[in-house]
Amino acid sequence: QIVDAQGSRTVRLMKVTLPSQSAGGWTLSEAEMIQGNPADGQLARCQIHLNIANETGHTYYVSALDFFGVDVQGRKLPIDPSRMLQLEHGIAGRWLNAGETWSGWLIFPRRDVPVTGLRFEPDRYTHIELTSAK
Repeated sequence: QIVDAQGSRTVRLMKVTLPSQSAGGWTLSEAEMIQGNPADGQLARCQIHLNIANETGHTYYVSALDFFGVDVQGRKLPIDPSRMLQLEHGIAGRWLNAGETWSGWLIFPRRDVPVTGLRFEPDRYTHIELTSAK
């Protein structure tokens, strides 16, 4: 149940597990994406919970700015790090040591179509995209 400017309504949530991917010494795993069913009307955000593993052998700073949502039309959706600060386990930003894994949530605004995946770009060479089959 949600309440917005149009009143009270029920929105069914779609939960999708995204496949694990590795590249450039980084691994994204155990990712679950949750968003409202488009048939139930507009739900303005998408949530993704995931694990990030630094297997590079070096310490790097990882932030919400390294992530983008990807929608059905292939558009990149930026994530607002200030929203992550409001969550107990939000991925806002922190130093990740070699061999360390970080688990947390990303929340970002959705446009007019469903989100199908997540893109991680920790540097200009490494790009990891987790995409759902739906």
